[in-house]
Amino acid sequence: MRPAPSKILAATFVAAAAFGLGILAGAVFGRVLSGLLVALLLAVIAMQAAVAGIQQWRAADGVVISIDSSPDGSTYEVNLILDQRFRDASGAVYTWSEIFANVPSGELPPGWPDSVYEQVWWGIPGARHPEIDRREAALWAVLGLLLVGGSALVVERRRPY
Repeated sequence: MRPAPSKILAATFVAAAAFGLGILAGAVFGRVLSGLLVALLLAVIAMQAAVAGIQQWRAADGVVISIDSSPDGSTYEVNLILDQRFRDASGAVYTWSEIFANVPSGELPPGWPDSVYEQVWWGIPGARHPEIDRREAALWAVLGLLLVGGSALVVERRRPY
């Protein structure tokens, strides 16, 4: 199975962001080893922060999805499952932390939370994957361009002529 073009584009922009960060750190420090070590540390921190932000962004776009087979029973829609949540009788959807914040006092009833809530899947429907992938690629592109642009400014400032 080949990755979607939007996934390849996002990976390209992630690489550009890492490259820009490396050039920026090298230009600021003016030494290869110290610039490389700082760039590596900053790249790990920046990538983790960006991925955490993207996960929060995805969760905000999530909906209750079904993982049942298609109407003819032959195939499954490819969904991006983000979380397992709980739906009450009124249809309101809660996260794990929200239902545990509302735990009945004293002993838990047998089968709680399943006796009170229906477990549902929270995610992004497969039909929205290209849209989400393009948005994430654009985020990485902006980050990469900012880092490469910042690198160009620092390198230009450090030139001796």
